[in-house]
Amino acid sequence: MDLSQIVINVASSLVGPAWRLLWAIAALVGTMYMGSVMMRAHRASQTPGQTMPLGQLLMLFLIAGLLVNMAKLLNVASNTLGLGEVSYGPIAYAPAAALGPLGETINACLTLGSVAGGYFAFKGILLLKRATADGNTGQSGEDIIWRSLTHLFFGALLVNISKFIDAARATVGSMY
Repeated sequence: MDLSQIVINVASSLVGPAWRLLWAIAALVGTMYMGSVMMRAHRASQTPGQTMPLGQLLMLFLIAGLLVNMAKLLNVASNTLGLGEVSYGPIAYAPAAALGPLGETINACLTLGSVAGGYFAFKGILLLKRATADGNTGQSGEDIIWRSLTHLFFGALLVNISKFIDAARATVGSMY
């Protein structure tokens, strides 16, 4: 068995479980954030002199909702970028079919890249939570909000990689 066949087999057997695992982890983390916010707000209301800022409370609820509905978030991000709806299955990039057996390997690599994009977008949401809720003052050497938005943006591009490649080729004008 050669390397290309290994990549094809890994991609075909990994794509479905990897997306389901990502949705399950995102929903679990979002539910845990939601419970954490409610517990923090409850403790702040029970202890005299402590308050939880309303903006922080709303932002944590928003981020928890984004995590729970991550598939819809990626669809909206893809539509916003002009790439259309996302399919969370194996990618069949049409121009790769002209390359014969190498085309299957290219499709498998694009499929694995698409799954990696979902995990990058998940990391972007986690970084957004860290930037807004964990007391980031902006005095550190990095800008976490821009890092989180970069992860979300490029994760959404990777999830819909075949349409992004077509759009990039049309923009550059390298149609063959």
